[in-house]
Amino acid sequence: MANDVDIYKESNYCSILLQCKLDNDLVEICDFFQYRTANEHDCPLSFKIDSIFTDAQKDELYNMLLDAADIYKEDFLFNSLLRNRIKDIRMLELSDSTLKCDRIKGFFHQNNPSKNGRSQHQIDSVFKHIRNAFAHGRICFNNEYIIMEDKQNELTARLIISLSALRKWKQTIEEYVKERNSKYGTSQRDARNTGADCNSEI
Repeated sequence: MANDVDIYKESNYCSILLQCKLDNDLVEICDFFQYRTANEHDCPLSFKIDSIFTDAQKDELYNMLLDAADIYKEDFLFNSLLRNRIKDIRMLELSDSTLKCDRIKGFFHQNNPSKNGRSQHQIDSVFKHIRNAFAHGRICFNNEYIIMEDKQNELTARLIISLSALRKWKQTIEEYVKERNSKYGTSQRDARNTGADCNSEI
């Protein structure tokens, strides 16, 4: 089907390995988003943001990340069926036929509501797809921007972002986690069970 080409087409993006050898800062960024912000079931070293943070905390942190990168919520598109959003993906200039690396933007597959009726939080979706892009080497450099992709049979995410924005995100996340740990001073599991707002320890 012609309309499917925008998310089905293979992308021959280069591995991050060469760039990592040349840039120690990028190695640190790669490690951080591959391990520390990964979903809990993907990495035991993660902050467990997906499973420990409350929705209010996730909302707050997500908005802080948008502010840090100077972008709007409309720059990110989330949907459980991306094929139904081809027109929107093209309008964002994120399809294979319209791709333009001119600003920070992206589209992300978002899981359907779970058994408790809650959809995957947007920040969990972003972190999962960034983790997969680094882990599977699906990234490419385009001047000041990095193209990141996640793919499972078809593209499940494409993100255009700058290295400077990733640095700001890393700093913002670390400061947020540290502040919450200092504020509540309790373990992850105890905080979740008692209803307190507490993040994982660094």
